[in-house]
Amino acid sequence: TNFVFNIIDKQTGSVDNSGLVKFKNIDIFEGIYLQEIFTVDTSNFNQRFVLKNPKIDTYTIRVEVQENPNEDALTFYTQASNLVEVNNDSTVYWVEEVNDEYYELSFGDGYFGKALQDGAVINVYYLVTNGELANGIQGTANYTFAGKTTDSYGTTITERPTVTEVGISNGGNSLEDVTSVKKRAPKFYASQNRCVVSDDYETIVRNIYPAVDDIYVFGGEQLDVPEYGRVYVAVKPKGGDALSAVTKKYITNSLSDYRIASIDIQMVDPTILFIEVNTLVYYDDKKTIKDNAAITADVSDTLIQYGEADSVSKFGGAVRYSRILSAIDDSDQSITRNNTTLRMRRDMGAIIDTLASYEVCFLNAIESDREGGNVWSTGFKLVLEGVEDTKTYYMEDDGNGIIYTFYLDSLNNKIISNSNFGTVDYVKGEVMIGYETPVKIYSTTQPNNIVEIRAIPVDQDIIAEQSVYLSLDIAKSDINSVVDTKITGS
Repeated sequence: TNFVFNIIDKQTGSVDNSGLVKFKNIDIFEGIYLQEIFTVDTSNFNQRFVLKNPKIDTYTIRVEVQENPNEDALTFYTQASNLVEVNNDSTVYWVEEVNDEYYELSFGDGYFGKALQDGAVINVYYLVTNGELANGIQGTANYTFAGKTTDSYGTTITERPTVTEVGISNGGNSLEDVTSVKKRAPKFYASQNRCVVSDDYETIVRNIYPAVDDIYVFGGEQLDVPEYGRVYVAVKPKGGDALSAVTKKYITNSLSDYRIASIDIQMVDPTILFIEVNTLVYYDDKKTIKDNAAITADVSDTLIQYGEADSVSKFGGAVRYSRILSAIDDSDQSITRNNTTLRMRRDMGAIIDTLASYEVCFLNAIESDREGGNVWSTGFKLVLEGVEDTKTYYMEDDGNGIIYTFYLDSLNNKIISNSNFGTVDYVKGEVMIGYETPVKIYSTTQPNNIVEIRAIPVDQDIIAEQSVYLSLDIAKSDINSVVDTKITGS
């Protein structure tokens, strides 16, 4: 699918000594750029300025008013956020959602905001967006500049600019549904456009950046080493695990208008704890025409729906083992039973070609009764004694709190290479790697320099605490189904 991204506001830059102009830190927005024109008729007391398109990104609305139709002068109007800073001469407008997902603009009355004169022409520009469909696009190869550039004299530049760097597209979201509005609106009203308690920060951040799955806010006084006068905001965005640096800066700057006194706001990445399901589903083939693949697909769909529930995918979420079993059994009437276990996963970001130590916290107790195999990882390659080793290494625990590395020989035999690679605290659920001797990783078998570390929990009920975001990952779960041969008549 092709998507169009737009630069909403004019960008200017200076020519350097080499004859180049470089534009940096430009925000681009996905959508089709449209214009609507209204003419003010003061004799029509019922005149309304309703935009004709749904799915408008209201952040991209730009309003210019030609107050005198006989003159070319245009006045730029800004969106007002409250009445406190508005006087009778403020060139502002308000946006309100009306029926059927459409938006209406309203202007001042001469007391709060400047009143529009009869015959004034209102030019409205905005983007109609595809929402979350355009999230996750990355790489300069996917972008081609197709706009217009001019010099300071207004002459069009014929040479097309080159896109040299671009971040991952994010922030797109669908229109908020009625249930969410009923839940959020009272909180937004209670915040009164100021951030005092944690609920206020959550409400304001959702208003600034709607494309979030969940938000967790905590004060610096809750840290092991208290940091008073500081508020930490962890945001789990939709379509990703963490916000980009640009988005964090944007949210922080936007929150400065709402914070009180000298509170310092820090944006932090959430700790994502993935839960994977390992299940073997048994079914009665005499009660269904479906085969193994169809039963497996039904179970996967059911678990995906369960994972999207408010009780699971959020900060402080919980995966209840009994509900997992029930959800699997209820996926199809032919299912007779299931044999299911859960496992935890943390994605450790490796610092490539750098000596480093890693701490991976599951914040849930890890099984320790088995003789090893309670904690294991995906593959990675190490720099040993200054040389890049070509073997792919894996790590695993020995059941006594020690993490060792191994590789597989040509006969697929496990060869232990480092018997003291790290440690594991089964009670706290902490894996420590390279603290005695830092390790240098130069590549990983998983993309984006990720080493996946899995662990078996002691309790089948897995609960996330504080800034840990719980995510049920069905894509990487092991779901299989077979005909139940132990039922009567089989």
